[in-house]
Amino acid sequence: MKKHKGLLIRTKIKESGLKFNEVAKQLKISRGSLYNLFKKSEIGDTLIIRIGEIVRYDFSLHIPHLKGKINANEKLENYNKEESDKIFTLQKKYYNLLEKHNELLKLLFKIFNEEPYQSIQEELKKFMNS
Repeated sequence: MKKHKGLLIRTKIKESGLKFNEVAKQLKISRGSLYNLFKKSEIGDTLIIRIGEIVRYDFSLHIPHLKGKINANEKLENYNKEESDKIFTLQKKYYNLLEKHNELLKLLFKIFNEEPYQSIQEELKKFMNS
């Protein structure tokens, strides 16, 4: 039975910890186009290889005919594995921190728009305009 390549790609992107937006951005396509890609059972080898490079995954483990075409294995072996893993871990932590930061900003916005904080809001506006 043939593997559904779109579902395989979706699974490996999720496992990588990268956001779909980031993968789409690196592919220079919209997030919607990436989601449409997940629905396809057949996807071109070049695109699969490129996604593998982005998420640091060797798709030839699931799609054997890629073994001869893929140069991602060589690229991955040339990376200093330990340093690469550290960077990847830091990247995931950074994304999580950004998400928490955005949540905090939303909360602060909500708080400062409440009546008791109007004076603080006015002081902040004066400070920002000075």
